[in-house]
Amino acid sequence: MTVRWFLQICFTVMALLGSAGESSAAGCIASNVRACASTQLCKNATVPRGNFRIWKPYQSVFKSEAERRGINCVVKTFKTKPLFKTTPLRDAFVKLSKDERKLVQTNLASLNYYKSSIDGLYGKGTAGALIEYNKVFFGNADLKQPNNVAQLVNTVLAIKPRAATSVEPTPSPQTAETYNVASGTGFYVSAVGHIITNHHVIDGCKDIKVHSKGEVLTTLKIADDRQNDLALLKVSHKPSHVFPLSGDSPYPLQDIVVAGFPFGDRVSSSLKFTKGIVSSLSGIGNNYSEIQIDAALQPGNSGGPIIDEYGNIIAVAVAKLDMKKILKDYGVIPENTNFGIKTSAVRNLLQGNAVSTKPPNTEILSKKELSRTATDGTVFLSCWMTVAQIEDMKSRKVLFTDLE
Repeated sequence: MTVRWFLQICFTVMALLGSAGESSAAGCIASNVRACASTQLCKNATVPRGNFRIWKPYQSVFKSEAERRGINCVVKTFKTKPLFKTTPLRDAFVKLSKDERKLVQTNLASLNYYKSSIDGLYGKGTAGALIEYNKVFFGNADLKQPNNVAQLVNTVLAIKPRAATSVEPTPSPQTAETYNVASGTGFYVSAVGHIITNHHVIDGCKDIKVHSKGEVLTTLKIADDRQNDLALLKVSHKPSHVFPLSGDSPYPLQDIVVAGFPFGDRVSSSLKFTKGIVSSLSGIGNNYSEIQIDAALQPGNSGGPIIDEYGNIIAVAVAKLDMKKILKDYGVIPENTNFGIKTSAVRNLLQGNAVSTKPPNTEILSKKELSRTATDGTVFLSCWMTVAQIEDMKSRKVLFTDLE
């Protein structure tokens, strides 16, 4: 056989093989996918990527046929990472309006937790500031729990921001100095430092100081209910005792104990107690959000706990009758006629700010145990104002009812 003949035979065979391949490839089309050979099917359905192949996004017909036949075409599935990790904290933040998101950042910046631009966007700066604030004021509460996240975000939204120290001019000593103008009482209602007191105790204060076991604690005003004369504060402190709210309604002749700091620290700095009964289930002018009690109240008792024999809060000490007015109108000095705000109003304020409370106690406490728990759970509050604020209050004839 000559070389010429050998080459001619080779070219003929190659032509025949090429024709067969073209015929097979031409027959593997989307409209007749079941006629495809498996090799050609995989070729049409995938593209190479290193040692593996991936599905072509626009060739779903071939991919479906390969899956029907149970062949994977040496395809490797690659997991893609989300651009942002979804967490309850991020979800709660992005659900806020843009103005609210900016307010969160502004409030955190005013406390030096947030140091990035105020843009309303969620990033490492915002997340880090919220987490750090949670550590300080909520004892590192579990932010995987939606209730804890809601409490954190609502608290930050309610912060009364102060100007950042970097841009605020330094005031003169005369305007910067503050003075203690009033005092009152408060008590812990949550394990992360929430405190209930009267709104009038802290109204208008430049600084509110919580005095607890020899410490002066940093205090934030979270919310208030002016109609019921209540305020909710927060300190970065884990209390040794938290008062539970009573689950029962008060009733006439119920035994009660009042704890507080009457006359501030002018008599002594220790907690004082008085006891009595519930005299009526309504307050001044038939106010059914209050109760009347006969236990003694003095200036400084405002905001203090009114406690039942189980150690549960049944009301918040709020007021006594104006003795001068009663004497003028009736010619007698009123005795044992004082008032407290029912826990229903307290519960509404706490629930509205996502504050969790302890369940009520169900066992009667001894007097010794009642004294101990009340001492651990009750705090002395002082209100501080500048000279300008004091002059303004005097010009408007606003009385410091818990000072005088």
